[in-house]
Amino acid sequence: MKIVCIGAAPTGLGAAFRLHELQESGDEKALDTQLVLFEQEPYAGGLSCTVKDKNGFLWDMGGHITFDHNYPYYGKATKWAVEEWNQLTRNCMVDMNYLYKTDGLRLVPYPAQFAVPLFPAHIKEKCLMELNERYQQAQSTRSVHNFEDWVLEHFGPTILDVFFRPYTKKVWTVDPVKMSPNWVGTRVAKLPKEKLESLCAMNEKELETADFGWGPNSFFTFPKYGGTGNVWESMRKKLPTDWFKLGTKVLSVDHKNKTIRYLEEGQEKEMEYDALINTTPIDLLVEQTKICPPLNLAHNKVVIVGVGMHAPMTPLLEQFTWLYFPDRNVPFFRVTILSRYGEVTPDSSKYWSIMCECALQIDDPTTEEQVVEKTLNGLVVKGMITRDKIASVYSITLPYGYPIPTPNVIPFMSHHF
Repeated sequence: MKIVCIGAAPTGLGAAFRLHELQESGDEKALDTQLVLFEQEPYAGGLSCTVKDKNGFLWDMGGHITFDHNYPYYGKATKWAVEEWNQLTRNCMVDMNYLYKTDGLRLVPYPAQFAVPLFPAHIKEKCLMELNERYQQAQSTRSVHNFEDWVLEHFGPTILDVFFRPYTKKVWTVDPVKMSPNWVGTRVAKLPKEKLESLCAMNEKELETADFGWGPNSFFTFPKYGGTGNVWESMRKKLPTDWFKLGTKVLSVDHKNKTIRYLEEGQEKEMEYDALINTTPIDLLVEQTKICPPLNLAHNKVVIVGVGMHAPMTPLLEQFTWLYFPDRNVPFFRVTILSRYGEVTPDSSKYWSIMCECALQIDDPTTEEQVVEKTLNGLVVKGMITRDKIASVYSITLPYGYPIPTPNVIPFMSHHF
């Protein structure tokens, strides 16, 4: 049996790791299985890769961290690939200076909806009133058709306006009303009555220093060397070399005759397969296979801006892993203090680094250069860096940033697949 996989990023590598594991155990079906992974880049990792800039700083393609949560198999695979890891405790906060009408940073604990007791008095009172109204309702009669409805159902209009709406537009580039509620799952923390009461019992100092420990990534790991991309390149190198076709672009897929056409070293070639694993954006697969009409699916693009800095690190940032920014006056929605994670600078005694993620609609005419300049200005305004300490600036635009969970996604996919 021949399996072809499009993409040698975490999903494809996970399949390769499992097949290799089964073959090593002597499984007969696995031993009779051939796997070929096509990867258009000259390295494995996809959007989880790490690149080195001209000044020797390493940059991930986003704030990637590793935690296995309910998936110990994932931890087993990544630890097999890389032996040296740093164990870190999340310490992240949310900048909500616009609520307080102040310049620079005004940080509240993460997740922001847990920080209601720290909000300005008039906003806090409205939030508490709306939350208590929801606790008192035995059963809601409100229909939930989109993410805005979901927020209104669980939190109320004030938290929607002061946090969820501005942050949603920063990350997803659309208003919450244009998003499905089905993506939420455990990704957005609800605020139970008992939790709110315990928060209101804390004094201001206790609240300001709290990380509420919500979410599966409150503790995480990061490779000591090489960035996140080191995990996937190391995994590739430990797997059979002949399984990988790097620098090879898939041109089309004939799903009826089970053949794949690809470009390798400037030559078009064809390969038969028995089973196909696709890890690329689904709209690209549809374009390659013509299996159905073009998909009406939305996504945004993300500009990564990495800033290498001369030491010492800005004292304010020494305690944090990353920060969130609903503030519309800066382009980034998240800033990661990347050099806190591992050895990602030319010399950790002389440099530190900070990485910013900026989301744009796919047709936004803003150039990468403009985003970089706005990012640098934003970091300065927030008091996170000074321009005279900049040692390196790196940027890249990821044309497929986040798939946007619009209300039509599940019905559309269910109809066609």
